[in-house]
Amino acid sequence: MKRVLEAFAANSVFANICLLLIFFAGGLATLSMIRESFPEFSVDKISITVAYPGADPEEVEEGISRKIEETLESVEGIKQVVTTSAENRASVIVEVKDGHGVDEVLDQLKSRINAISTFPLDAEKPVIREIIHKEVVVLLALSGNLSEKQLKEWGERVKDEVKLIPAVSQVETYGTRDYEISIELSEQRLKEYGLTLGEVAEAVRRSSVNLAGGTLRTSGEEIRIRTVGRKYTGEELAGVVILAR
Repeated sequence: MKRVLEAFAANSVFANICLLLIFFAGGLATLSMIRESFPEFSVDKISITVAYPGADPEEVEEGISRKIEETLESVEGIKQVVTTSAENRASVIVEVKDGHGVDEVLDQLKSRINAISTFPLDAEKPVIREIIHKEVVVLLALSGNLSEKQLKEWGERVKDEVKLIPAVSQVETYGTRDYEISIELSEQRLKEYGLTLGEVAEAVRRSSVNLAGGTLRTSGEEIRIRTVGRKYTGEELAGVVILAR
């Protein structure tokens, strides 16, 4: 180090050139440096989601979740696996061990899970992605002398338009309630037929459900029997039979 200082002291031109190069390199680094108030960062977790429309939790567990769990047993770098089997959907959260790259484990998961050929025919393609913590960049509020339904519709329109901006990667709406269907009953008709609100609610519940009817096994395949009877619109619910004699 002493010799280097002596060389700089003996040759001031060389020292000035080195100093200018250092300043120039620092300026370039400052201009190209990524500046973020709330940077994105990974939490070393991977999410796997498989939609299975019309299936109950038992069908999701047997047809999707267990097969994913068996596949993950042979993948290196996994610390913990949390599986959730719900109605119409299977969700898996994979935590990566320290010292293993998330991208490497993610590539292994994609190749292994996409190679599973025994998923039910009605199951959708698995969605596999790294969980990244994100912060909100812009909040856009809509207000006006409109009903909640109209504000919700306008919010969806604005959401679709903002998604078209090339620099925008994700847009979410919140602050409004989900759509609901209310059923109004006539007190006079209830008394006329001797019905209670609980009996009507139970009849509606029984008439709007998807039921698994078991499995038919043959030598070449396995067929699941399922009754799809869930109702989603007011017109469908209006046709529910409450009492028949």
